[in-house]
This record gives sequence, structure tokens and C-alpha cells, in this order.
Amino acid sequence: MSAGIYVHVPFCLTRCGYCDFNAYAGLDHLAPSYVDALVAEAELHAADLTAETIDTIYLGGGTPTTLPVASIARLLGRLRSAFDVASEAEVTIEANPDTVDEATFAGLLDAGVDVAVAVVPEGEPPSLPKPRV
Repeated sequence: MSAGIYVHVPFCLTRCGYCDFNAYAGLDHLAPSYVDALVAEAELHAADLTAETIDTIYLGGGTPTTLPVASIARLLGRLRSAFDVASEAEVTIEANPDTVDEATFAGLLDAGVDVAVAVVPEGEPPSLPKPRV
């Protein structure tokens, strides 16, 4: 059987009026502890999915790309080692265009993210960096 993992990252640059998700602006100082907790949570639940192959990992929020790329890479590495993640698993991350640039995309690719979903906040949409092919 296959399964997917959803990881909620509740941090945002701003709190958009239309958003009903559990998300917070101005609490970025909690992000390192939050990532530590996510890594520990993966350990706690690894035994629950021993019969499952993970074919999708989705990092949503909030805005997961408010986290440093190193934290995202650490979290994805832990998920891959704790669970049976298929080598061809799709790894998706939601991104606010204001939190990514070419270096961020390169780091996310190196960490194993293969899909970035642009979530544009209220107001004028910013310009997006050109993707690497």
C-alpha cells in the first residue's frame, strides 16, 4: 500500500485575510523549535507506517519556504530515513514568491523537492524567478 505525508508549516510573512489555515506571522523565532518537533514527531510515528510506502510528501502551510533551506533539507532527510519513501516520490512545497529566489530553488532541488506551488498573498503579485530546467 502507499500513503502520503502532509507536513504543516504555520509560519507566514503576513496573515492574509482570506486564509482559513492555521498560520501565524511574526513568529519566525519559533521555527527552529518547530522543525525539531517535526523531526521528533517523525520518529514517534515511523512505526505506524511500516507497511506503507510513501509516494507523496507535501509541505504546506502557512508558507514552508519561510524556513531556511537547511531546515527543510533536514526535515526531508529525516522523513526519508524514518519512513519507506519511494525513490520516485513526489515532494511538493508551497512557496510565497517573496520567500524564494534562484538560490532557494537550487537548495530545494538539492533537498529533493521536485514541485513548488506558488501561493501569492493578497495584493499585487510579485515577479517570480525563472525556474531552472
